[in-house]
Amino acid sequence: MAASATISDFQAALEFAAWAAKGSPWWIGDLINEAERRFGDAHAQAIPESLSLSKANRLRHTAGRVDKGHRRPFTGLSQGHYDTAARLPSGLQASYLDQAVIEGWGTNEFRDVVSELLRSKRK
Repeated sequence: MAASATISDFQAALEFAAWAAKGSPWWIGDLINEAERRFGDAHAQAIPESLSLSKANRLRHTAGRVDKGHRRPFTGLSQGHYDTAARLPSGLQASYLDQAVIEGWGTNEFRDVVSELLRSKRK
């Protein structure tokens, strides 16, 4: 920041940083999926050492299973909500994510609701 930066300048920069932080898991997952589509197994060479393979795989899986139209990064839902939503059929994801926002379900509560739904569908 410039020495002449105002508090408003800092606020704008921090708002952008917060926006970027919310979007970055999707960008990472989508980029890994695209690299895999283009390069097959060699895509793993593109994953930086600063990103653990387990996290890369989780982000890749979630981005591949949760349609872009179902992503709501500014509603207070965590990445854990989306990891759980990835277990649902695509047709149910939006309604359950919306319900999580409306009900204020935390990650664990959302996981419990989805797990119960999936258990009941298996019966």
